[in-house]
Amino acid sequence: EESSEPPPENVRRLNVLINNDDGILRCGEFSGCKWNTDVRRAALADVLKVHEYTYVEKTSKLCSATPDHPKAIQTLDADTTVSHWSFEAALRAAGSVCEAVDKVMAGDHRNAFCAIRPPGHHAGPRGIVTCPNDPDGSHGFCLLNNIAIGAAYARSMYRNDGIKKVAIIDFDVHHGNGTEEIVRQLTPNTEHAVVRTPFAVGAFHTSSYKPWLDENDINDVFFASTHGFGPRDRQPVPGMVQGGWFYPASGETYKSKSLTSPSDVETPNLAEFLLSQSWARLGDDYRNNCCKIIDIGLSLPYKDDPYHHSLQRCELRDAYRKNVLPSLLEFDPDMIFISAGFDAHRKDTMNFGYVGMLEEDYEWLTEQLVKVANTCCNGRIVSALEGGYKIHGGIVSPFARSVASHVRALVDGGNSR
Repeated sequence: EESSEPPPENVRRLNVLINNDDGILRCGEFSGCKWNTDVRRAALADVLKVHEYTYVEKTSKLCSATPDHPKAIQTLDADTTVSHWSFEAALRAAGSVCEAVDKVMAGDHRNAFCAIRPPGHHAGPRGIVTCPNDPDGSHGFCLLNNIAIGAAYARSMYRNDGIKKVAIIDFDVHHGNGTEEIVRQLTPNTEHAVVRTPFAVGAFHTSSYKPWLDENDINDVFFASTHGFGPRDRQPVPGMVQGGWFYPASGETYKSKSLTSPSDVETPNLAEFLLSQSWARLGDDYRNNCCKIIDIGLSLPYKDDPYHHSLQRCELRDAYRKNVLPSLLEFDPDMIFISAGFDAHRKDTMNFGYVGMLEEDYEWLTEQLVKVANTCCNGRIVSALEGGYKIHGGIVSPFARSVASHVRALVDGGNSR
């Protein structure tokens, strides 16, 4: 017997936010916000700055081949299903982030929040991103990486209008592995694969490189993700993992050498980038450390500790105060992008107990990012919805209240200097 319950990532998530009658962002508090509901599709050229065409074509064909019927779906993997209009929705979601960039750059608004679905931060250049702890991976409800497409669009489209450096901050409870992999593709890379047949063994090598603008991308793009990392359940023995990893099983705490000790990172000859191909000969240590990346993998607390919820929240805030925010301020971005996931809320069961934020934490964190934006880039922020699934209760659900806290801080920041 089929379940009548929809998957966690469904249209109800947007209804509790933007429904004309009872969406929380339609209430009087946000009456001064400007709405744009007729957004364009993302241009294919902008999508292909971050995704391989083979992946885009495969996803588009799968959706087109699905009958246009509410109950007709196809599965990309065990987690992710699509319908006839899913790829169209993904293009509109990415397009809305690009359009938000246009609005902010035109000076119409200092910041923007994109209430969109499907989410995007798990979508890498070829869709699924794998890691040693999960060699199969999954799409994690994501089709196109909305925030990366928007950041690449800003860096290329407005390169002569003051946008040189772009930063992406991801506070979804799940590691933004797709966005990180896209950022790592800003330097040339050679991928290897071995194919075995009964008669022979063959090795394949292919070069990959997805620049957003030019060879300076690695110096002008910053990515930071705070998320849960570890087993799905607290293990009886430290270091043991039984019952699987918390999705996507990547994102252990890490800070690239280009942020901690730039002088230790080999510097290629950018002036002769195409002629010398010096980047292609650099080793794995360079490729792992040349991009400006911070991962903060927050651990699962011991639930027998009566203060574990408070400790979780302190740990998150400390990660930003001591690590992310100082590095972001030093990077001095020209525009900040936020992958705004709200599944780290204490009452959201999708987080298995990781992170444990409350509404005031989302507001505090957004306020801190607004302060950096007001200091560095005239308040320019574009935020896009990622996860957040505790929608029961509608306008008073943890998801709706958390989004409202985030948008409230953006509104207040837009009115301050």
